[in-house]
Amino acid sequence: MDTNALLYSAINYITSIFSQNTDGHDTEHSLRVYHYAAKLAAHYPEADKTVIYLSALLHDVDDHKLFNTTNNANARFFLNSKNIDSDTIEKICSVINSVSFSNNKRMKPATIEGCIVQYSDNSGY
Repeated sequence: MDTNALLYSAINYITSIFSQNTDGHDTEHSLRVYHYAAKLAAHYPEADKTVIYLSALLHDVDDHKLFNTTNNANARFFLNSKNIDSDTIEKICSVINSVSFSNNKRMKPATIEGCIVQYSDNSGY
């Protein structure tokens, strides 16, 4: 699956999963995070753009304040349904898990991909 088709599919997935959510952690928020992360990623050629794009889009699909899931079940469901390889799934889940300031005691993520998505999520952009 090409990247554009994958991203379109991810946007459809988050639109569906957030269809009943009105608290601000919704499709529009995830799209803002994605667009800002994509702009930042352009300045870091060493960063894995696919990991950044999918992490940004999926970063709230397992948010403990919204969903009663474990081990990134919603993100993994989507990624597995698109036949994403297991190494990439683990990288994406790692980034997603490193984004939340409240869950990580304000620690900076260990990867450039995590830093880009975390900054994008918390920038208010």
